[in-house]
Amino acid sequence: MSTTRRRAVAACLSAAACLALAACSDTSDSAAEGHRNKNEKGAVTGEFTTPAFDLPADLKVRIEPPGPTGNARKDAVLRDIGYAAAAQIEAFAKGTGDTPNMRRYYAGEATPYLHDTIAKYHDQGRTLTGTYVYYGFTLDALGANTADGHYCEDQQIGYSKEFRTGRILVTKRSDDSYVETRIRAKRSARGDWQVRTYVAERATSSCVRH
Repeated sequence: MSTTRRRAVAACLSAAACLALAACSDTSDSAAEGHRNKNEKGAVTGEFTTPAFDLPADLKVRIEPPGPTGNARKDAVLRDIGYAAAAQIEAFAKGTGDTPNMRRYYAGEATPYLHDTIAKYHDQGRTLTGTYVYYGFTLDALGANTADGHYCEDQQIGYSKEFRTGRILVTKRSDDSYVETRIRAKRSARGDWQVRTYVAERATSSCVRH
């Protein structure tokens, strides 16, 4: 397999343009570095730290973030949902759901489900390659410390790869290449929004692009 390289992702979700996480630097958003999170009682828990993702050279995650909502809490939730999506791709590439980013952005019911799914995928001798695109980030409900939302994923140029042989399992493009994921998130003590429930469905009409 290709040698992995560490890439810091500096608040990519706060920009209006499409951004590839594998290409972001850790100095591209000084505003994010100065952001302070608060817990449910309003106490400051520390400076926001931008997650870094360790991806192989042949794997990228591209986020098409929503524009600023004008509400800092909504923007933080949408940002963290995007980071959770990227954390999942990183975990599939590493073959384990027990990574720092998975622990940071997932909790509750979502954790054992994704751990099991990622382990089974790795046991099949598979990893990921190509580019996975995320878009359509939307909040359906927002409480003081919980949020419901959904987003879309385009897997048309993202593929499975046999990590022992390097063979790429190219699939025919179809509506099944588009996935809608619905999540419920809860704010952690340190201020991150963690995905706690996770349901994905293929070929959802609202996500399909032609």
